[in-house]
This record gives sequence, structure tokens and C-alpha cells, in this order.
Amino acid sequence: MLISLYDFAGGSGHFLTEGIDLINQIKENTNNNWIAENIYGIEKDYRLARVSKISLFMNGAGSGNIIFGDGLDNHKSKGIENNSFDILVANPPYSVRAFKSHLNLKENDFELTESISNEGSEIEVLFVERISQLLKPNGIAAVILPSPILSNTSNSYVGARDEILKNFKIKAISQFADKTFAATNTNTVILFLQKYNEPPKYFKIIEDTVQAVFNNEKTAEWMDNEILEDYLEHIGVEKNLYLEFIEEARDYTDLLENNYFKMYVDDFKSSTELRNLQGRSSFKNQSESEQKENVNNIFYSNIKEVEKEKIFYFALVREQETVVVKSPTTATGQYDFLGYQWSNRKGSEGIRIRNLGGRLYDPKDRNSDKHIAPIIRNAFNNNIVDIDDSLEEFINIIQTRNMLDFEREKFDKGISLIKREVIKIKSKYTVKKIKEINELSIIRGVTYPKNKESLNITSNIVLTADNITLHNILDIKKEIYIEDDYELPAEKQLLKNDIFICFSSGSLKHIGKMAFIYENLKKYAGGFMGIIRLGSIEEILPKYLFLVLSSNKIDQQIKSIALGGNIKNISSDFENIKIPVPPIEVQKEIISECEKIEEKYETTRMKIEDYQSQIQKIFEDLEVIKNDGGVQTK
Repeated sequence: MLISLYDFAGGSGHFLTEGIDLINQIKENTNNNWIAENIYGIEKDYRLARVSKISLFMNGAGSGNIIFGDGLDNHKSKGIENNSFDILVANPPYSVRAFKSHLNLKENDFELTESISNEGSEIEVLFVERISQLLKPNGIAAVILPSPILSNTSNSYVGARDEILKNFKIKAISQFADKTFAATNTNTVILFLQKYNEPPKYFKIIEDTVQAVFNNEKTAEWMDNEILEDYLEHIGVEKNLYLEFIEEARDYTDLLENNYFKMYVDDFKSSTELRNLQGRSSFKNQSESEQKENVNNIFYSNIKEVEKEKIFYFALVREQETVVVKSPTTATGQYDFLGYQWSNRKGSEGIRIRNLGGRLYDPKDRNSDKHIAPIIRNAFNNNIVDIDDSLEEFINIIQTRNMLDFEREKFDKGISLIKREVIKIKSKYTVKKIKEINELSIIRGVTYPKNKESLNITSNIVLTADNITLHNILDIKKEIYIEDDYELPAEKQLLKNDIFICFSSGSLKHIGKMAFIYENLKKYAGGFMGIIRLGSIEEILPKYLFLVLSSNKIDQQIKSIALGGNIKNISSDFENIKIPVPPIEVQKEIISECEKIEEKYETTRMKIEDYQSQIQKIFEDLEVIKNDGGVQTK
């Protein structure tokens, strides 16, 4: 029996004609008798529906089913109904403003419509839900969607990711940049999905596991214990502590001792819910023990729901791998990657083929190991092969569990395409996040109107990353002058003991570059830069902070949070960087030893690599950063 193919946003029928040709090649069909019962497309624009029908006819596939109608609806009398198709390919519409008022579905409805406002434009989330409706068990989909589907935190997008994760294995995601389509410069992704085999629904089985974990009813017959232990290893929490959390055996403030639970405690302490509770007269009239019990009940009720959700999605994806493909972001790189470019030049409008197939596929060899398509196809067969050297810059194989962020107090199911390096900092001393250090401020650099830049020398001077060497020394070579009548914020002036740092750049090698400021400067941090400033030195010394942030292991942490579809601004995530905080006397010893190395570096021809390794050795010898900290690639 031949497979059934459906495009629920058919356009001019191109996906269907290409699909028919490919199926005929693979199955070695000599005629198209199979098409009438297996090829379906639907299009809401009557003109395009006619074009699609003609396109199939001219390709010898005139018996294919092209329907004029809404791709979000079922059309049971014409063979379009749920759980009917083996393969779904589509490029559905997106960003259609106030589309809900025009929905007129007769044979279908969607759970996600409730999460979209009447003025909302995110119609693409309904098409995501539609994929899970239409496919048979084990069916596969390749659907083009805007990139925000992976990360936008609005309820509708979170709901769309919920549909994906609960119903599909994410076999591959290809991310494309702004030169891919002629009509839009929106970054897009293609999701390559395989529906779970059912019944029963796989996510229902996982729900039972989560319930068993939180009811302490784990059974050896199922993987309850294995899932829990995998999850705890992933988040770095000891099992006994986690079980105490489940049993609510501790006062919630006792959980501050653990870095993972501390994020929940800190968030709860500053929450409006707690503040409102403590402000009520009924609460104030309670005894201290009653107040404590009341607060603990609210904390555990809230946080256990978040943890249930995290374990649920971890369990869904924990054994999966995803092929992640990323297009270059430069125009020339994209043209080489795609094999074509779009032209607007008069008389030559349209697509121009540069190298048919580009890095994506070989038109003469569908199994070429120098192209990306066979790698994605093999992923559906659970046969992820070694990546050819020529493709390594475009492809990563990532454990799907590592594409979700379980280390924040909020869990929005965001899907990251970063192959993260998790740098585990081991120290004989306390390890803290930047945001946990007393009286530490992260100040973003100053932004200003371009028309306020001056070609003449002024007293308003802004510095950028160009003034920091790659080995973290301030070397002022380029000053940007701002007109004197434009008032720059005083807090953004570089002061003695500040750390001047690059938070954003077009190049990864500049991210995290920093310099220690030894004296007050009448200069300001520029827009892509920032300032780390200590208001107190009781816990940590400014020069030690600079040295530890400059060390190899911490620099790796900083670089790891910068990666994404494009290099991103790290100023928000920087506060989660972890550093060891030894006693002040140990900090002073490190400063003294490192200054000897710095002096040697300045007076000899020491290589930068030798300088960095000697600085790192000081941290290791004093067990401030142990050598077995390691880097784990996820």
C-alpha cells in the first residue's frame, strides 16, 4: 500500500508534485494510478487552488485531490479528516492579524484558540496543532514555520510547543536565515517530526510516571526510578533531597542550601503572591507556626507543579536525539548553503540558481554524504551517521533533553538550537551565581542617537570592545565622541574597580572580553558593552572577580550562553554565571600570584596561551577551580 501525502496549505502545488516524483522514484512506479487515493492538497485561495490542480495535471498527476477550502478544517466528504495521513508537508501562513474573527470552521476545533486574543496574529500555532490531528500514528511531517515558534513565551506559542513535545519526536530542525524566501526576510525553521505510535498515547503513559514519582508509588515494572534518577542527574540534585522536597519535609527556606532549589526560593520570596499574603490581616493574626505552615503550603504547591511539568517533558524526550541544521547568517554564506539567491534586478527577477541543491541535497545522488538531506532522512530511521567534515559548521546532533531549559524557575518549553557546553565548576569553596553576590550590579552600556556622534573632540567619550585586547587589557585606541549637550547617564561612567565587559558582538571571540579599570575614567561604556560594579568588598574583591571571570573555565561558561541562531546579547543571562567565592585571604593570594604573572607577561615575550595557562594553574593549585571541573557538551 502506498503512503498518503497531504499539504494543508497547498499554494501552487509544488510540494505535492515534488513528492509524487520522489515517491515514484523510490517505489519504481511506472504509472500514477495510486495518486487518486493518496495525494491531497487544500488551498483557501481559489486562484491558487486552480493553479495547483493544473500543476498536478501538467505533471501527469491530474487525479490528485486538490480542495478549495480552509486547511484548518476537516472535509470528511472529500477524504480530509483526522488521523488519515502518513506524510504532511506544508508552508502554512503566519502572522495574519486578527484572523480569529474570520475563522469559520464547520468540522473541526482547536484547543489553542483560547490562548490567542481576538487581535492576535499567530495563526501558525493552530497549524501546529493541526499536524497532530491529521497524522496517523508514526506519521511524519516537514513543516516550515517562523523561528519564534521555538522560543516566544506567549501562551499560544508555549501551547504550540506543548503540542509538538507531547505528540512528536523531533527528528530534526533546520534553521534558515533571511535570504531563503523572496517575499519575507523572516528567519524560519523546518520542523521534521514523527508522531508517536499510538494508542495508547505516549504522553499519557509519562503522566502516570510523573504521578507515581510525586505520590512515591514508583514501580520496578516501569521506568519510574530510572526516569527520576536521570532527571536528578541532569539538574544536579541529590535524590534524598529531592524526595524530601516531594514530601515537603523541610521548611522552604532550608532549600536555599541547594543551588537548584535556591532559584525557586529567591523567586518566591520576591513574589507578589507572598507579599499579598503577608499583608493580609488574617495572616498577621496567625501564630508564627501557622504562618510558616501557610507559606510553606503555597511554596510547595506552586513549585511542585513546575517540577511535575519539568519531569514530564524530560521523560518525553530523554532518550531522543535531534539533528540541528543552521544556515549561515551572511548573505554570501546563505547563497552557498542554499544553492540559489533571489534577484530583484529588472529583467532578471526571481530565483537564480548558483549551485543546484547547495549544501542541502545532491540532485544526482540522494544518498550523498556531502549533503544535509540524507542525514535528516537517516534520523527518521534512528541511524544518525557521522557528519562529513564539510558539513560540521552547519550540523549538530543534540540530545533533545538538552534543547530544553530545566534550570530556570519558569518552564516555558522553549526549544534551543544551541549545542550547549555545560561547564561544571568544582571548587573546595562556595560556588555562587553572579546574581547571588552581595551588592553586585550589572550595568548595560549607554545608548545614544546616532546624530549625536561628533567628529570633533568632546568631553563625552564612549568606549567599545575595540579598546579591549583579546587578553583582557584596556588599550584605548578608539574613542567615540558624543556632543557635549547630550547628557550621558552618570552610572555608566567607568570608575575605579569596575569591570568593563563586552556583552554583545557580531563575533564570538569578542563576547566576554573584559578589562579591569584601575582608576576613574572620564569615559562611558558603549551600547554593546557593560559594567560589572561591586558596591561592597566584604564578600568578594573587585580584582579577584575580574581574574576569576577571565579564567578559562568561566570564560567557557560566558561563551556558552552567547550562542544561538545568531550571537546574542548575554547581559541578562550573565547573572547566572557561576564562580567560586573563597575567603578574602585566599582571594588576596590569588591576586598577588596573578599579578606576578601579569608583570612577567608585560616584560617578556610570553605567549598569550602560556599566560592564560599559568593563571589557570594558580586557581587549580589553590583548589579554587579544580582541574576535574570538566566540560560536558550537550
